[in-house]
Amino acid sequence: MSRLQHRIASLDLLKLFAICGVLIIHMIGKTTYGGVFWYAQAVPIFMVLMGYNCRETINWHSLGKSYLSYFMLYIVSLIIAIILHKPFSIHYLPIGLLPFAGPGTYWILLYFLFVLVSPLIYRMKERMSIGIFLSLLFVLGYMFDVIYEASNSCGKTIYSSCPLRYALCFRLGMIIKEKSPFWFIKRMWWFAVLSAIYLYLRNYSSLDIPYLFFENAGWSTGENGFAAFYPAMLVALSMYLLKNMQYSKILFLGRLTYHVFLFQILWFAIFPHFITNKDAFTILTFVCCFLGGYVFSQVSNRFIK
Repeated sequence: MSRLQHRIASLDLLKLFAICGVLIIHMIGKTTYGGVFWYAQAVPIFMVLMGYNCRETINWHSLGKSYLSYFMLYIVSLIIAIILHKPFSIHYLPIGLLPFAGPGTYWILLYFLFVLVSPLIYRMKERMSIGIFLSLLFVLGYMFDVIYEASNSCGKTIYSSCPLRYALCFRLGMIIKEKSPFWFIKRMWWFAVLSAIYLYLRNYSSLDIPYLFFENAGWSTGENGFAAFYPAMLVALSMYLLKNMQYSKILFLGRLTYHVFLFQILWFAIFPHFITNKDAFTILTFVCCFLGGYVFSQVSNRFIK
């Protein structure tokens, strides 16, 4: 319990809701009205939380544990790919991709890249004001999307796994940690409102504005700089409103999100072909992915304490 007392209950609750959002996205997509305003912001919320937990130096022990968990999954994925005679590609290299996988495999590489570049981001923010750094990250992210939109040779995996996609979310998470959730709410709320308006127009209107409503990758559902303040505000509001929340046993599930995410990649690659009943598949997805994530975490933790 002494270790749990040092954890922030609202953060583990947010992670629990976010991983549930990931499962929902991979079951029904992001087309349900209103989905983009809550469950479809799961990955941006995770990136804000990554920024909140950013440190000045890399925790190599923690990174090693994360990579070992991925590598165990990679071996299983590689065996399946070989059995199914999947064509050889860069996914056959253990660099954060999986040879045989369902949706979401890009996030593993994205996660490792963010961990590796986080000290650089941490040092850069010490040299710039908040406004200048946020503006710089927005411009870099926007230009990356413009180049991707105009390029026919840039692969989807390269785009999806590039840290520039979520650099603004990452930095906003750092600001919430540095200044406090209330500071963020007081000063950034109108940016969040603009982000919400953009998300609404992007997903529910018929407008087509050049260089604003791109169709490729993250822009198709609003995971970009224009939308970054919305998930950041969700994090800040949750932390502020639940600041006195007591830690409970159910929040243990929020600590399993990394392993649940890894497990669900293979789950969605295999089991949708065998379970045709939607209600049964929904129940089994939540039960099996959390149970599989727990078993997976226990096995991987035995190798690295």
